[in-house]
Amino acid sequence: MHEASLSFLKYGLSKRFRLSYPEDETKRPWLGLLFEAYALMDAGVAVAVKRRSEIEGVGMACKEGCDHCCKNRPVAVTTCEVAGISWYVAEKLPIAERVQVKEALKTFNRLSGCPFILDGSCAIYPLRPMACRMHNVLDTPCTANEDPTMERLGDMVTPDLDVTREAWRILLGFWGFRSAKAKQKAIEKNFISQVFTYMHEVRWQRVSSHLDRLD
Repeated sequence: MHEASLSFLKYGLSKRFRLSYPEDETKRPWLGLLFEAYALMDAGVAVAVKRRSEIEGVGMACKEGCDHCCKNRPVAVTTCEVAGISWYVAEKLPIAERVQVKEALKTFNRLSGCPFILDGSCAIYPLRPMACRMHNVLDTPCTANEDPTMERLGDMVTPDLDVTREAWRILLGFWGFRSAKAKQKAIEKNFISQVFTYMHEVRWQRVSSHLDRLD
């Protein structure tokens, strides 16, 4: 991607997608980094989908109620994103949804998938992980046992590589990488792979216990 195009996404189009919780971002500056990275990724996806739609005449297949990938496949997540999800569930979910999530977290024991899928919908959609934002399928929804990354690779759509790299570069600030030089070294050493886990491996019961204290 041309540098000017990346700058447009980062400083222009991505503003449309950015979450904004000023008071919370003041208390927790890392939230701003997470919101910036997510916004850039969402803008990159929007551009990629529009491009494919104009060329091939197909639109996004993923929609509310389409949860096969969420429930049946491992969902990667970083420690930064786990912190963001925990914050969102504890402080931003409406009480009725929070109660549902709390009960789901207490009983979640699957070997893959995400515990935040309630009645086919994502309870944490605004704070869904980067892996979810990058997983997009065109044309027709996936079937229950279908793996689009293996069986429908041509229907998958992701942002340009430069967009993805820049989004992760922004997020590196959470782990203390501030300068461009430090971030570059972290990328070269594949630091992000060291802070990845999977949604089903996170000890969400701790979040559930915290919600009990809130309620």
